[in-house]
Amino acid sequence: MASTLNKLRLIACVRLAAKFILLVQSLLSLHQISHQRKHKIMNIADIKNNRNKLMHDAQNLLKNPTAESRSAFDAMMKDVDVLEQDIERAERSAKFDAEQRSAGKPPRSQPGFNAVDADEKVAGERRALEQYVRFGNVAAEDRSFLRPAGIEQRDLGTGAVAGNITGGAQLIAQSFYPLLTQAQKSWGALTTILNVKKTDNGSPMKVALENDTTALLSVIGESVAVSEADPVLSGIISSTDFCSTGVVKVSIAELQDSAFDLDSFIRDAFGKRYWRGVSSMISAGSSSGNVQSIIASATVAATSAAPTAISYADFINTYSALDPAYIDNSSWVFNSSTRAALMGVVDTLGRPLFQPSPNAGALPAWVMPS
Repeated sequence: MASTLNKLRLIACVRLAAKFILLVQSLLSLHQISHQRKHKIMNIADIKNNRNKLMHDAQNLLKNPTAESRSAFDAMMKDVDVLEQDIERAERSAKFDAEQRSAGKPPRSQPGFNAVDADEKVAGERRALEQYVRFGNVAAEDRSFLRPAGIEQRDLGTGAVAGNITGGAQLIAQSFYPLLTQAQKSWGALTTILNVKKTDNGSPMKVALENDTTALLSVIGESVAVSEADPVLSGIISSTDFCSTGVVKVSIAELQDSAFDLDSFIRDAFGKRYWRGVSSMISAGSSSGNVQSIIASATVAATSAAPTAISYADFINTYSALDPAYIDNSSWVFNSSTRAALMGVVDTLGRPLFQPSPNAGALPAWVMPS
């Protein structure tokens, strides 16, 4: 009975020892794995440290060179070479690991273009441009960099390509010319040579006139009675008209969204309408008769020989009909057709008679609205 108990105890001890051994082996395995991981992480640094230590030791041997120190130096250099190779292998392995960790999905190229490396594409474009600038043509193998031959044109839908994109114009951004092109017409020139009177209200205004140009100095006898010669006085009533430039309706949305300054544009348009209308009334008169036409009120001084042509003699007769008292403040007023006819007057050799005068005192010419 005692022998059996001893055997059972022995077996239990053996089993406990086996379990202990397995536990120790497991702990050793875990320590070895941890050590290997740590060694793998610090492998490159340890190798470099060993190489650097060998290099410092080898340099110290050269301070007092002997046959033994030279042999030891050469042996150390062989070990350094081996470590250098190990460093290179470790760095390549680490680089590969880093690339694998950072590697993602490769980028897709655009439809119709070959998947070419970016550096190769840039180098090819530069090479093709240099060939074109220097020689005027590009080698066949480099033409694809200037205009890729395989550009794909396809519909946005599926199926076979039958033509261009339906409604493709909807995908193109529309441009806008930033300047407003405006029609032009002469306006306001006559108003600068007239006497403009501004009043506080629109009530009629009496204008007094006097004409004493026919009265002269006369010689009389000592006993001759002097006759009365009063100045000729007259007057007109200057009335006003109620005028309008028209109405321009602009929405608030258009004011906010317009590419142009509508406030300034409409204000400028109203100003031009006003002065263009005033100029027309000065030359042709108003429909109410309150503004008289300077053409209808003018006195006929000379008549041209031909009704559709102007000669140099006609111009001289018109100029001589003006009294010298009005010369200093006088202006020639005519429309563009009359000015063109005057510019077309030539001498017998075909040279124009009317040319811009270099004299500062030359009579200015004002063009009336046609």
